[in-house]
Amino acid sequence: MLEKHAASEDGRVVCVEPLPANYEVISRAAEQLGWKDALQMVQAAGSNVSGTDMTADFPKSGRRFGFGAEAIGIGERGLWDGTDAEKVRLVSVDNLIKELRIVPDVLLIDAEGHDPAILAGARQLLASASVGLVQFEKHAVGMWASTRLSTVIKELDGLGYVCFWSGLHYTHPILPGLSYPKYKEPSVGNILCAHHKHRNWLHALGNSMSEETCKCLGIANNSRPNRYRFRFGCNTA
Repeated sequence: MLEKHAASEDGRVVCVEPLPANYEVISRAAEQLGWKDALQMVQAAGSNVSGTDMTADFPKSGRRFGFGAEAIGIGERGLWDGTDAEKVRLVSVDNLIKELRIVPDVLLIDAEGHDPAILAGARQLLASASVGLVQFEKHAVGMWASTRLSTVIKELDGLGYVCFWSGLHYTHPILPGLSYPKYKEPSVGNILCAHHKHRNWLHALGNSMSEETCKCLGIANNSRPNRYRFRFGCNTA
């Protein structure tokens, strides 16, 4: 993907990375590989708030938290005791795109349980319908301990997004409005959401459903799913 963007005059990937070791190594690699114009590194932690005086602590270095470490979220003290900390600024997606003067086509989030806050901090962007595809991770830690997935899906549906579980081989649509008991809600998994105005993304995700899911939803194999067809069928989801 980066090679493709590097060859394009207007292609650009922005990577927001809070851990110092990861930020330094990826930045250096982008410089050495000639990707510095296609890959822009931003050392920050995604959140629903922004400000130069708003920061979170992350481990500076150490063998355990060197390059490649990812299981350190905001406020994480299960794997890290807070020693040898570096303050990293907090930034919302809405403020970051204004700062960088960009309008992203795709938004990928993997924030070790802090995903609901990042989605909240991207509300203006998502409401604009400019982002065709959003991916985030439903986790068992962080803000997911007090955030219902059904609430997040309902909010995204209100902004025009259709969401799917990203399975190993197939996608599985998540019907908005369904409420599951907390103990039955899946604890971990990646979720992909396509805006109904971006037909290519929506069709790609819809066409990746299993034959059993299509039968359950009453969708013919040769038909391209529309936004509303997922609201019917599967009364016992």
